Amino acid sequence: MTNKSQLARTDLAWGLGIVVLIVLQVWWLPGEKRSAADSYSNSTDGQLGLYRTLSLLFENVNRLDNRLLPDGDCTLLLIAPDRTPNAVEEERLYEFVTRGGRLLFAVNENLPGVNLPLLGIHSSRPGSGLSSEALFEMTDDHDTDKSDTEPLVEFPSGPSISPKADLLPVPELRVNAPDEVTVSGRIVNEPVTWRSSCDLTPSFRFDQETLVLSERGSEVMMWRLGAGLIMVSSGAEIFSNRSLLFPASRRLAIRLVHELHDKPLPKVTPLSDAAIGGEYDSDSTESQLSTVSDPDAAGPDDGNGSSIVVSEFLNASASYRDTGVLLSPMLRAGTLQLIVLAVLCIWMGFHSFGPAHPARRRERRSLNDSARATGNLQYRLKDGGIVVRTYLDYLNSQLRRRLGGAVGLDDYELIALRTGLPSDEVRVQLETAEKLSLSSSVSSSEAAASVRWLASLRARLFRS
Repeated sequence: MTNKSQLARTDLAWGLGIVVLIVLQVWWLPGEKRSAADSYSNSTDGQLGLYRTLSLLFENVNRLDNRLLPDGDCTLLLIAPDRTPNAVEEERLYEFVTRGGRLLFAVNENLPGVNLPLLGIHSSRPGSGLSSEALFEMTDDHDTDKSDTEPLVEFPSGPSISPKADLLPVPELRVNAPDEVTVSGRIVNEPVTWRSSCDLTPSFRFDQETLVLSERGSEVMMWRLGAGLIMVSSGAEIFSNRSLLFPASRRLAIRLVHELHDKPLPKVTPLSDAAIGGEYDSDSTESQLSTVSDPDAAGPDDGNGSSIVVSEFLNASASYRDTGVLLSPMLRAGTLQLIVLAVLCIWMGFHSFGPAHPARRRERRSLNDSARATGNLQYRLKDGGIVVRTYLDYLNSQLRRRLGGAVGLDDYELIALRTGLPSDEVRVQLETAEKLSLSSSVSSSEAAASVRWLASLRARLFRS
């Protein structure tokens, strides 16, 4: 049997456990180390406003957390990723774009630099120690090692080129400038303040287009890679909740996404895997590289009719993906509520309610059992006077109820006349009963004889 102190400590432990579970529904202690600049965040640097705005303007806008790329072609938004893609992820992004996908990459200003040679994306931050010359040296080494294995894609308006061979090193074209500048460009028709501390390293491409330009140089550039498009922004602040509070910045951010998503492109047939990995055959290669010389004859690609996907895979918020979908941010509160209910049920089963020891005898529910128990108690106490006194009081109450207050137990003549008993017997028996009721030691036989006579008297009094 658990004593009261142990039971109190156990109840306290159960109660504290339930309080902790309730607190965790609001404040997740182990929580996922999520970036403050992702599309789930409503902070000033977050992109929740962009995600909701795009959801209102476009038909199919989704988030992607558990993998880098979605199924099929789409417009993929990588805005301020907490880390740069590794070699494997860069290869997958390259394949995604060359096969018809569209990629918007907004540089995270907290990173010292971005070097993605397969995609042609290079940026550096002043003071990070990573110059554009170092980036190009890394790019040249990378191209030299893999130049023999790159698939070639012929563009409609130019010679056959390698998707990476057109990255020519150029000297630094811009100087560092203040973080806030006013930008202009083809899709900018009003003054817009641009905030960024990163510098994009331009490269000479025949199809490269500068969409946003400032006194520092190119802020947003877009070019074609294979059958897809790449748009690179020198900063992600234009897509943040802070910028979307201002109409001019909000319109520019939406126009950038719209420009990438709906820009029409001539159709290009990329090389098949067999043509890339097999031996050179002039006929088969020419058929694989064949494109329409006149884009208008075949009809342009009317933009990207697929979905827009905001990818959060490269953010630091990957821990909840390892704990299962029930502990994801959307389902975590409901899961914890179910755990609280389970703990309450266990606590209720653990706590013993009722008497410490179960009853060994059945409960006395009948009047006969109660009278028998009272008689046994009086018999053991050797005090029958109380029983006689109780019965005398009962007779008095019955006389007042039946015959009125004028008749009492001391009216021996009236009682004898009504019962038909001799008056002397009535007087002697009632006086004896009065004496027994006032005595402190009355034997059981005397009390029983007196109560038996009083019961017969009652029967004679109220027989009618």
